[in-house]
This record gives sequence, structure tokens and C-alpha cells, in this order.
Amino acid sequence: MKPYTYLIGWSKQNLWYYGSRYAKKCDPSDLWVKYFTSSKEVMKFRETIGEPDVVQVRRTFETVDQALQWEQKVIFRMNMMKKDEWLNLGNAGREFKITTEHLEIKSKKYTGAGNPNFGKTHTPEARKRISEARKRKGGTHFQPHSDDVKRAARERTLEQMRNGTHSSQIRVCCIRCKKEVTPTMLTRFHKHQ
Repeated sequence: MKPYTYLIGWSKQNLWYYGSRYAKKCDPSDLWVKYFTSSKEVMKFRETIGEPDVVQVRRTFETVDQALQWEQKVIFRMNMMKKDEWLNLGNAGREFKITTEHLEIKSKKYTGAGNPNFGKTHTPEARKRISEARKRKGGTHFQPHSDDVKRAARERTLEQMRNGTHSSQIRVCCIRCKKEVTPTMLTRFHKHQ
């Protein structure tokens, strides 16, 4: 097994897809010979436009995790999820692109009788409360509610501080540089390559 990342593209149409392959017996030589990506978007464009003119193995890896992490990093850094020329609709479950086609389907599904509130009406009292809440300065929450939420958060933090379970009190050691840091700092700044 030799996991790898790849780039597929239709240069004339400026359409691109970046992905990774990590199956049991995968090999970079399989790309566009035996393996044609699992992306439904790529399949759709192969049917409508034809075969891509750009098919490249971009990088090979020793482990599946390395391939997946690199794919996620590239998709995130190039902001593929927000650019129309990229056919990537998701980034490993962290981000998803909502297409206009998907929005149209959703709109039709929830229009009229498909809407869960279809045919329901608010009582005059409920309408009055909604109206007053919208006119109120400082948002729609009542001040006592906001105070209760703040008080509960403060009490939870104090309890965690007493128990020694607050995130600022927990320390972990980086296996590379041997520094003792919080878990958050470890995940953010100690990703040694």
C-alpha cells in the first residue's frame, strides 16, 4: 500500500478536484487506470464534459494518516470549500460546500406542506411576545436568563478550578521538544512534521 494525494482537472473549464487514495492495495500507478476517484462530482463532470486533461499524483506517503492530514491541510489552505472552481464538497467531515443545486432541493422540500410549520399559527399572546422581543434592545433574551447563563458558567469554571480539571490547569508534555504546555497549545503549536 502506498497512500497518495492527487489532482484532477479540466483546465479549459477551470474545474479541479484534490483528493487522497489509501485503499489496501493502492498504488499511484493506479490513478486513472484502475482508480477514478470516489467523488460523485468528478463522476458527474466526466459524464458531461469528458475525461480530465490534468491527472497528477501530487505526493506519496508512508501512512494513511499522513495522506489524510496532508489532503485536509491543502484543501483548507487553498480555501477550496469556498471556491467554485474546486469540485471538493467536503473536507474530511470538517467543512462542507453547499451547492446551489442542494439549496434548490432543500427549498422545494420545505416549501408549502413540506415545511414543519405549514398551516400552524401563533396565538395572539405569542405574537405579542415575539414582537416585544424583537423590539427590545440587547437581543431577544431576557436579562434574568442571560444572568443565569453567566452565573452557571462562572460556577462551572470555579468547580473545575477546585477539582483541577480546568483546561488552564492541565499540562501535557510534547514528545519532541519536551515542553510542558496545555492541551490546546499542544494541538495548535506543537505539530512537528
